[in-house]
Amino acid sequence: MEHNTQRRQAVDSHHRQHLDFKSDLKGKYRYYRAKPVKALVSARNHELWLIDQKWAIIALSEVVSHELASSIFETYVKKWEKFVLTNGASRTANIWLRKLIEKIHNSAKQFPVPIDELYFESGRIAHAQLWADKCVTAVHECIAHRMTIVATKQIVVDIAKQWSFVVKDSTQVIERIDGETDDQFKAREANEQAWLSIPRLLDDKWWKLQINRSFSQFYEHCQIINGRVHKGASRYLSANGLNNFRSRKVNAQLAMSKLIAINNDTGQEIEMLDVIKGSVANPELRRKELMCRLRGCEESADENGLVGGFFTLTAPSKYHAYAAHKNGSGASPNSKYKGASPKITQQYLCKVWSRARAKLKRLKITIMGFRVCEPHHDGTPHWHALFFFKPEHENIIRYVLADYFTQENREELGVNDDDFLLWNKIISADKVTDSESHIERVLDRISPRFDYKKVDKKKGSATGYLAKYISKNIDGYNVDNGEGTPAEKLAELACGWASTWGIRQFQQIGGPPVSVWRELRRLEQNKEVLEAKAKALEAGEKYIPKITSLIELQATHDSLEVARIAADLGNWAMYIEAMGGIFCTRENFPITMVYKSVDNLYGEIVKKLKALGSFNKTMITRTDNWSIVKKGAERDGFDLERSDSSALGVLSITVRGEKTVSVEHPLIEQAGQLGVIICEFEAQILSAGGRITLSNRIVGEERHIESIRLVETSLNRGSDLLEINHEVKKRVNKK
Repeated sequence: MEHNTQRRQAVDSHHRQHLDFKSDLKGKYRYYRAKPVKALVSARNHELWLIDQKWAIIALSEVVSHELASSIFETYVKKWEKFVLTNGASRTANIWLRKLIEKIHNSAKQFPVPIDELYFESGRIAHAQLWADKCVTAVHECIAHRMTIVATKQIVVDIAKQWSFVVKDSTQVIERIDGETDDQFKAREANEQAWLSIPRLLDDKWWKLQINRSFSQFYEHCQIINGRVHKGASRYLSANGLNNFRSRKVNAQLAMSKLIAINNDTGQEIEMLDVIKGSVANPELRRKELMCRLRGCEESADENGLVGGFFTLTAPSKYHAYAAHKNGSGASPNSKYKGASPKITQQYLCKVWSRARAKLKRLKITIMGFRVCEPHHDGTPHWHALFFFKPEHENIIRYVLADYFTQENREELGVNDDDFLLWNKIISADKVTDSESHIERVLDRISPRFDYKKVDKKKGSATGYLAKYISKNIDGYNVDNGEGTPAEKLAELACGWASTWGIRQFQQIGGPPVSVWRELRRLEQNKEVLEAKAKALEAGEKYIPKITSLIELQATHDSLEVARIAADLGNWAMYIEAMGGIFCTRENFPITMVYKSVDNLYGEIVKKLKALGSFNKTMITRTDNWSIVKKGAERDGFDLERSDSSALGVLSITVRGEKTVSVEHPLIEQAGQLGVIICEFEAQILSAGGRITLSNRIVGEERHIESIRLVETSLNRGSDLLEINHEVKKRVNKK
């Protein structure tokens, strides 16, 4: 009797839990709408689905926000149905989900708060203020306990470390005082660095910036883990990440459109958007400058008898989330993937490169060239590099880079340390030709991670080897990818990927600094050149500068003027020679930047660029008579407000006046089907998760608001649907 009672109670309890869960599916779990179709025809599969559905939803809801969880759940449902129909069991799908949740959980460990609290911008702002206040409280307590400033700094730094935030020391130079011992100087330096570091941690704006960046990267990392970033889905960057990148660009453009630069002496006004278009922030100018520098490096290398080598450097397979199919049809999950984000992978590549470069420096081997970082189809970064070096150093450079970039998980490449020891002995004995077969065999096996091609002038210039990678990662100019996707689209995805993960796309290795080059181009040209340009313009002709040999210029002008002429002509090779030649070290450059000391927001004395200096003179390149101010009038046609409708806080816009219609954005057509005409700019706001107010009118005692927005964000690929909302609010009469 007692046994039957317990059994009935257990059945009743299970039934109540089942009813509660069904109720939750209409309430807090209402976002998990995906459901298998074909597999539920069988009663057995239906029972299995009820069990797995509950487990999956509860497991997902505990680690990520409902929107991301529902997106992952949709993928799980597809896998569940596939495996149940194939072999009658859901175990494989459940294992996949369990491993995915584990990876997301490991990624979320960087946050000391529930991830749901960071989903909306209001939550991130609240936590930024909360954790800034924690630091303020900690500092007050340290003062009350008479703790040293160094100990106080460590306490607040430990608070930031709970978020995995790295607090770097100030760049301010602490100079030694006369008569100060080493111990005294180190103690004073530590104290002053502590004073300079603490103010950042007390600033809620600093915390908001760090939290926003970390959450954005976490969100994109979850998309990679969930299979939303790869060939066949969205290359390089998820659809949601692309929309967020676009919204950031729109917001930045809006902010710049409201600013002007004013000359305080003459009153001259320049639109900040025009300033940006004339700088290297303009993709076209950025690409042209990189190509100019690359071509100049090649010309200088040729004049000095150097050879070129093209390197491709990739991380081990455990850093890759997806593997592309060889037939180009798509990609499959990589079973070796350990959950690393693109940021972690880039840190790995940079660390290995620093060790390899240090090795070359110890061997007194100089290289010069450029490095391009671009994403694989699944967002994993890899490098393409074009280096110039002496012919006798080619084998050593190839060996050093191959050795360092294959040390981790070397066994998966089919090589071992003995192969590299033998390679090293062959090079040391200078018997490369006698053992080419061994070296070529090793190079062939490690080619998935390290690939080398010697530049063959008969097949094309060295610049041509890297030109494609520069263009495809900036604006896609003159690139034919042969894969159906427009090069401009892939370039936008690559730029969005770099922006999201904070990855530097292009880096010059060796050679003179580009900062000096850019400042030289700011200097005024001599009167003869200005007059010649004016005459050519008046005659409607193109100005062709008079070419003078470098030897003649150096005989008649100082180093600063020679470098200025080279920069004005856009001749990077001449600029290299004017700066001391291809092998000149940084400390021996004849021209250096001249800075002045200014205070920044946190009380640091930092350097601000002021002029260029050489041995005998200084040329001012930047004056202090320019100010950046807001325009007096607001932007016509838009009423900008803050919105909490998106995970990344995009704009909410009320539209007035006429609209310029474009058909380039896919949401424009969808809106047209609903009878709403929107412009390109408004479509970008919608795709980023914002809303647009269509009408706002008063009817009696009520306010009727009509707006349009996306039903879902672009997490669920292919489900972007616009929806018109009608909202009625009661008017409040103010007496």
